[in-house]
Amino acid sequence: MLKTEKLSLKYIMIIRRFIFFSAMLIAGPAFSQTPYDDIKESDKRVLELKQMLLDNTALPESFRMRYSGTRDNYLSFYDRENNEMYFRYREDRFDRDAEKKIGNLIPGEAYSVRGKFQGVLLSGRFYPLSHPEYQKQLADKNSILIFEYSGASPLKPEQILFGSGEKFYDPRFFFHSLFPKNL
Repeated sequence: MLKTEKLSLKYIMIIRRFIFFSAMLIAGPAFSQTPYDDIKESDKRVLELKQMLLDNTALPESFRMRYSGTRDNYLSFYDRENNEMYFRYREDRFDRDAEKKIGNLIPGEAYSVRGKFQGVLLSGRFYPLSHPEYQKQLADKNSILIFEYSGASPLKPEQILFGSGEKFYDPRFFFHSLFPKNL
């Protein structure tokens, strides 16, 4: 390589770094979001909901949780402390209409989830409200709350318009067009 080619490559690298850091400063707020910005500290946690059920207190109409994925006939949502709650969305694996209800849910995204409380799942066994051991199983810290799924609405507006918001906050996507690998 000639000395002038090395020098021009050096200047190109300096300009690329300058553009990169300038763009990071301009787009700073988009990249500084923590994963739980859309779920507030004041939102109920799963352990608080269990305590409300033990105290026979009415539960809120909706819960602000992150979607994890499907577990058999259930949708799994988790709170800020990574405790899970399940929402039953279908009767059995042949219920194809139920799949249409959850097609727009994106794992990791926050939702306001609605559902009616049904019981507790512990060690693979379901204990409905009418079961004699329901209160005992509810007090167990490993029990999972089960709700009947009514619906979920996304907490981020761009998720409604554009689908997953990850490409707007992922610096690799944003800068890929500025810095192609073959340059």
